[in-house]
Amino acid sequence: MFEKIRKRDGRIVKFDPERITNAISKAGAATGEFDRDIAKKVYYLQRTARKNQRNYI
Repeated sequence: MFEKIRKRDGRIVKFDPERITNAISKAGAATGEFDRDIAKKVYYLQRTARKNQRNYI
């Protein structure tokens, strides 16, 4: 996964997976479809899928 990312203003900062989880959680809360626990699972499932996909390329 990413170690660092470039922000819109050009700064380079450490990647924080918690921010992704927060965004997914807010989307779930806004739609009423899922809560924070599901958001964490969605993030980690997506991360695992991307890792596995790279192994097959």
